Amino acid sequence: MYYDNDSITRALERFHQIETSSLDSPRNLANRAGCLVKQGDFDKAMKLLVQASALNKDYKWYIGNLYEIKGEKEKAILEYDYVYQRDNIVYAHYNQRIQELKMNPSQLMTELHFKDRRKRTLILLKGIDNEASATQIGRFEIKNQ
Repeated sequence: MYYDNDSITRALERFHQIETSSLDSPRNLANRAGCLVKQGDFDKAMKLLVQASALNKDYKWYIGNLYEIKGEKEKAILEYDYVYQRDNIVYAHYNQRIQELKMNPSQLMTELHFKDRRKRTLILLKGIDNEASATQIGRFEIKNQ
């Protein structure tokens, strides 16, 4: 949630907590890489994504995304094609991205595109007024993401 709301420092802190309390998962590595991309640290992000893809080839999607962000379209296509060739039904969206890049090469990604993000409904609790304490709930809003 922090990542989706551009609270990158807080998201990195949260992902670090998860890392220290459990084994590193490819998803956590990719989440941290996404934060680093938003901060412009492409080298560290790439290292994390390579680690994630060594555990699960699905994460080559994000390596391709990062190559796009860096303006390296051909390298992105190679990453997408590597996985697509292993199963062209499950990974049909990889080929779709390859075709999009070939037809419109200037439309490169600007951040990692997390295909496995769940749609969420958030309930935002609001205070009675600006002076209210954190425990004084006056109303709520529902926000779909």
